[in-house]
Amino acid sequence: MTQTITMNYRDTLKKAQELEELADEMDRKCAARIDRLRDGMRSNWTGDAAAFYCKKLDQLEGKARNRAREMRAAASALRIAAERYRILEMIHL
Repeated sequence: MTQTITMNYRDTLKKAQELEELADEMDRKCAARIDRLRDGMRSNWTGDAAAFYCKKLDQLEGKARNRAREMRAAASALRIAAERYRILEMIHL
């Protein structure tokens, strides 16, 4: 049994671009919001609990950056797959 895979090259590239833009936006917004939280916390809170909270914010920021990196990697994988598919289609014409 033969299975057929079809792909719209331009649409796939567009979706990859949208995914990358979303990753960039998420990265920027998370970093900005966490910076605001950290700054506000530092000016209003001291002690061990404040240090613990800052550490948690750092971890959260790292997780957000990792997620954005994963989204960029997925966008790259989409581009690579689309290009390979396009090349295979050209070979089989």
